[in-house]
Amino acid sequence: IGCHSAECASSVGPLITSVATSPSFITSQSEIEISVSITTETGTIDPTSVVIKFGTNNQLVNEAEMYPGNGDIWEGTVPAQQGNIVLQMRVFATNSGGVEGQSDLVELLVANSTPSQIADLYSSQSSDELVTVRGIVTIGGSGLLYPTQTKAYIQDASGRGLQLFDYNLIDGLDRGDEVEVVGYSGYYNTTYQIKDFVFRELSSGNDIPEPISVSAAQANSSNYEGTLIAVTGNITEVTPISTTGNNYTIDDVTTVMIWNSTGIDVSNLIVGFRGEFVGVGSQYNESFQLLVGYDSDISTVVGVDQNDIVLNEFSLL
Repeated sequence: IGCHSAECASSVGPLITSVATSPSFITSQSEIEISVSITTETGTIDPTSVVIKFGTNNQLVNEAEMYPGNGDIWEGTVPAQQGNIVLQMRVFATNSGGVEGQSDLVELLVANSTPSQIADLYSSQSSDELVTVRGIVTIGGSGLLYPTQTKAYIQDASGRGLQLFDYNLIDGLDRGDEVEVVGYSGYYNTTYQIKDFVFRELSSGNDIPEPISVSAAQANSSNYEGTLIAVTGNITEVTPISTTGNNYTIDDVTTVMIWNSTGIDVSNLIVGFRGEFVGVGSQYNESFQLLVGYDSDISTVVGVDQNDIVLNEFSLL
């Protein structure tokens, strides 16, 4: 048991660190470029031994060669992979003493180059499935709907929207951005969402989708979960939610939720206020609410409801 220091050193394999991959957002059409730093305490690196082993489900059954670059850097390329998978990889190298070293396991989400329609995800009730979607951000992240979490919403051409969720604040999800997202679909209580996601911005400053105009009663439907809608009505009750926001009952049939983290000026939102509220539909347990994120999505409506008009004269001309 034990060894002299020189013998011990010869049993130490190459040190493989600083694994970097490109591009930062990978699709099923992307070749993946890999670079690593490889050093050895004794001898030299056997150039024929440096490989990337890759695969899925802990089965690294595929292999790609790596080549020396500048200094201690080695580079290689993994060919384009199937979409909506978690690609796993390790880099292996052997020194001239025949001792092998390996990098930490790297896991990458690979997006499908053909995104799913959000409406189809609702239809299939997809859960814990890796999916790719593309859409316009309707409510941005970075603590807007919750001060310490990301709760952004996107909507695509199918006319449906959903939540992008992360326990941490993620910058770069701003209203009007067109983004492509790959992550895991599923429900948190009654909220449909994509979590553990990565994204890339395709463009910014886009017009948001036209909200669907519905009555206060019609807003009470899971068909509008995550989707931009507009509700016009009267505030009939105001209910503070602890110190985090207010819930506004509209026409005694549905509610509008405004969190303090949005920074919306709610000073004039009192019982009797009549206005149009634009936000995303959200089912909360057995009830429904409209989540509003911006001052500009609340406007005063002057006049009376058409249902309040009573005919008092009729003539034929």
